Amino acid sequence: MNEKVRDYLIAVVRQKGKFAFYSDVVKDCNLDIDLGFPPDHERFSNILKDISKFEFENGRPLITSLVMYKNVSKNMAEAFINLQTSSALER
Repeated sequence: MNEKVRDYLIAVVRQKGKFAFYSDVVKDCNLDIDLGFPPDHERFSNILKDISKFEFENGRPLITSLVMYKNVSKNMAEAFINLQTSSALER
């Protein structure tokens, strides 16, 4: 799990009413990821999935829900819903 990204998201959570854009997380955490490049996008998705799974397994809220695209499409929102309902988050 990427602790730097997790710590970043925890800092966002502590700021009531705040959220983070995917591109800001990538930039602020100095990740070598280009969200426009499908393999990199998948790597970033896996980072968020690992964090979600860790938080779920420890009985905590999914802090990754505070991360969003600047230009949200229906498909992107569906991807998060699919993660929440997938077996990846089963105990």
